[in-house]
Amino acid sequence: MRVEVRRAGEQVQSGLVDNAMPDSSVVWLAPEGVQRRTLYEAVHGFEVWVEQRTNDLDAGN
Repeated sequence: MRVEVRRAGEQVQSGLVDNAMPDSSVVWLAPEGVQRRTLYEAVHGFEVWVEQRTNDLDAGN
């Protein structure tokens, strides 16, 4: 699933979560494209946002 990493409300990066600590304090993100895998820590103000997906069966209701 694609996620966005944000800091102070601004998007920093997007990609796939490669690994994460059980308490979600640290996330490794595998970005889309040629950038390297990056570590983001909640203690430094980073947040991970998941794009909400709608169910195809609910579309149009």
